[in-house]
Amino acid sequence: MKENDRYSTVSPERRNGAACVLVTVTGAWLCIALYKTAGRFVMKAVSDSYLAYLISQLIQVALAFLFAHMLRERDLFRKDGRGRRGWVAAIPLLLHTVFLLFMGTPEMDSADVTAAEALCFVAQMLLIGLGEELLFRGLVQRSMHRAFGEKSTGRVIAAVILSGIVFGATHLGNAFLSSVSLGAAASQAAVTSFMGMYLGAIYYRTGKDLIFISAVHGLYDMAAMIVNGRLRGEEMGQILEQASSFSPAGILLWSAAYLAAALIVLRPGRTARLLDAAQTADPE
Repeated sequence: MKENDRYSTVSPERRNGAACVLVTVTGAWLCIALYKTAGRFVMKAVSDSYLAYLISQLIQVALAFLFAHMLRERDLFRKDGRGRRGWVAAIPLLLHTVFLLFMGTPEMDSADVTAAEALCFVAQMLLIGLGEELLFRGLVQRSMHRAFGEKSTGRVIAAVILSGIVFGATHLGNAFLSSVSLGAAASQAAVTSFMGMYLGAIYYRTGKDLIFISAVHGLYDMAAMIVNGRLRGEEMGQILEQASSFSPAGILLWSAAYLAAALIVLRPGRTARLLDAAQTADPE
């Protein structure tokens, strides 16, 4: 199999560097805009907020799969054969998730939800991970790796950093939620840009394992929502406003931590071995 065909079945005419990246980024943002617009209608039509948010998230996942189909991406869930023990890169984020769940134990003990609502909540969080990772790692980051090439550590890191910025910028759309201020949305966008870089580094380190990174993302979001009171009936907009109200020092601290984690995961020696492995891996 030719080298250009290793990671995707996209037709040659679509594999056109910057143009392909621009189409993919624009399409991903459009999917998010359509999902948020549809979600506003769902929230008005469905009285149960847990069910309404679940339906909205199903819409996002459906849009993500539709966009992937339009791009003729058919192997997004196939690893590229070079990510053994790559899950180790996610340990810091998994430990943070466990810490948040521990901190959220009182919230779970005082939860005011039915079993059906709790199930909707868990499903929604996991679908958030799947939908966002499918768009921003499976499509956007892959398109950047394809455009930049994967012949050096610098090119790999450039794709991870730029895709993280695209992911973070998407969160500016939360300002359109009724109870989320532009300042809080901007703070969230800044921090999630760097978190997106870390998620992108994990994704690359695991051999582009979309299922694994989706699960990690979804579990983290679930823990964050629990600790911020979602199971006590707090609305998503209020939670986002509260969770995104970072001080300047907080923005710098979290951004630096996520960036450092990403660069450690993609340190030159390790990434060089991954690139060497890619040259010898059987794509089949």
